Amino acid sequence: MTQTKSLFHSQRPLHKKLVRQIHQCEPSQPMGVWLPRRPGHPASGGVNRQAPNQPSYVYLFVHATENRFKIGKSQSPIDRLAQLPEAEQIDGTQSLRVALPDRLRAGQVESLLHKGLAGYRLQLSWMSASGMFRAWPQPWDGATEWFSLAGLRHAIELLRAVPGLNDAEGVLLQTLDGQPYWLDRRDAHLSLQEQRRHDAGRYNLGRIDHVCDVLMLIKRHLDLCWKESNDQKASAGILRIKGFKPWWTMEHLAPRLALTSHELWALKTGKLPSKPDRAMQAFTPLVRLIRYAGDEPNDLELVFNAMERIRRLPAGAVITRRWAAFREVITS
Repeated sequence: MTQTKSLFHSQRPLHKKLVRQIHQCEPSQPMGVWLPRRPGHPASGGVNRQAPNQPSYVYLFVHATENRFKIGKSQSPIDRLAQLPEAEQIDGTQSLRVALPDRLRAGQVESLLHKGLAGYRLQLSWMSASGMFRAWPQPWDGATEWFSLAGLRHAIELLRAVPGLNDAEGVLLQTLDGQPYWLDRRDAHLSLQEQRRHDAGRYNLGRIDHVCDVLMLIKRHLDLCWKESNDQKASAGILRIKGFKPWWTMEHLAPRLALTSHELWALKTGKLPSKPDRAMQAFTPLVRLIRYAGDEPNDLELVFNAMERIRRLPAGAVITRRWAAFREVITS
């Protein structure tokens, strides 16, 4: 009996090794599809094995073409970005990082953002080569940390409200290479005109975020469709909201009134008006005409300004990219 037990125990390591080899031979994914690469295991001292007291970062990776961004933490956001399957699709000019004193503090701030933006979290688990989202039991690396782009403004507001982050000794938000984020840059040598354009860019980015929030609320109840303009120099196109006219319930009153107000669509030019009593000349509207459709009186039409005019405004290039990505989401 003792010999049998001893023989059995001597075979257990071999048994485990065979089981492990069998599992390695079994295909975990179907053949012929794109699979995101998995992160490697860095050697001692690598990104994932940092010392507890080493400086760390919370990063916001903004997708270049889709309406989403990623929240995470790392000792080196650039190295972390290289590990992601979508590294080449991240907009480096809009992605941000926040410096923290150590890994523990970075984890606390990351958790705060994840909880505060839970309503914007996207349920992604696998992406095909064509870029279409598909459900899959085994998520790729970092798939659970993606959020709707509409929540980016709220993420920045939360970071500004965290005690000890927004101090006078340094800049809170940085680009991925450590430069001050241009909206947070404090430069005493800016001319009055440059400062005015800087402030206008900050205002305009807040406007496009607000536009996305309002349209997302409406999208939950009404259908939206987009029609490209034949004359891109005059108008980018028309966004039609179907069944808008009879949409008068109390809970929908706020987005309805916001949508038809001038303030929602007014973007600053960064220039002073030609006459002090004509302040409206300091603005360029994202939507230049709001009307009910001639062929269907219940549908509201928003006639968008030419994107070439919007692109020339402070932060205009960012606004046009965000609008193009967001438009695809709400009209698909």
